[in-house]
Order: sequence, then C-alpha cells, then structure tokens
Amino acid sequence: MGLLRSIFRHFDGDGNGRISAAEVTRGLKMHGVDVVEADLGGLMVDMDLNQDGYVSLAEFAHAVCGGFAEPEHPDVERARRPPVSIEQLRADFEGVPQSTIRNVFGTLVRSGCPKSVPCGRLAEALRRHALLDVTEADLAQLSASGALTMEALYAAVYTG
Repeated sequence: MGLLRSIFRHFDGDGNGRISAAEVTRGLKMHGVDVVEADLGGLMVDMDLNQDGYVSLAEFAHAVCGGFAEPEHPDVERARRPPVSIEQLRADFEGVPQSTIRNVFGTLVRSGCPKSVPCGRLAEALRRHALLDVTEADLAQLSASGALTMEALYAAVYTG
C-alpha cells in the first residue's frame, strides 16, 4: 500500500487526505494525460463510491486495484453500444503500452487460445487487463475473420 499511498499523495495537492476533481485533472495533466471534462465526470463517479465529491485513499485504492464501479449489466450495455470508430480505437490504445498488449496475448495463448484470438475473448481480456472499454464489435472492425493476432492488432491500432 506504500506505493499506492505515495501516488495518492501526489494527486492530493492540498494534503487534506482526499482528491477533488480539480486535483485529479492536475495530477493527470502532470503525467501528460489530457483530460476531457466529460471523461473526468465519469471517472469521478466511478471512483467516488460514497458520492461525497472527493476520492479518499480507500476509494483510490479500490479503483486502482481494479475495483471501478461497474454498471449493473455492463455486458448488455456494451453490446447495445455501436462500435467505436477505428480512429477512436487508435486513440484509446495510444495510452496503453505495447508491453501490456503483449502480456494480454501471452496470457491468452498460455490459457489455450490460438495465436489468432477471437475478438470477443480478446475484448474481454483487454477490458480486464489493459482497462480498455472495447467490445467484440469494436475489434471485429479490424479483422475479417473475427479473430486477431498480436501483430494484426499492432498494425491496426499502433501503426495503422
């Protein structure tokens, strides 16, 4: 928890033990992340579990360790969403290190997936491990076969 506490203090500019939306914006910008106001509102709602307008260390730890609040039926909501544009997919992947994508593919292949991973399985793994909100339909735009290799994904989103 020491590293997490240190990161939290970095965001907590006034040192009051809670992070405001303005402090989240400042902290992310200091790390080169451009913040869109609509995204910030959604991030704060997901992180601020008690809805007091601030993120405590416990709420921060919950979010960072994979505990973002999920909609009641996230798979249904994702399935209803139209696929995002390929340009948006590229923008989403921009913030994800290629090493993370390699790890996702490595984990899938070790668990028995073929080298060409079905788009639905890959989308699920990317949501879980790379924190990308992608759907099978989003990834299917990149593959005529309904499956992607790591190389094909790289070519489409990182070099495309």
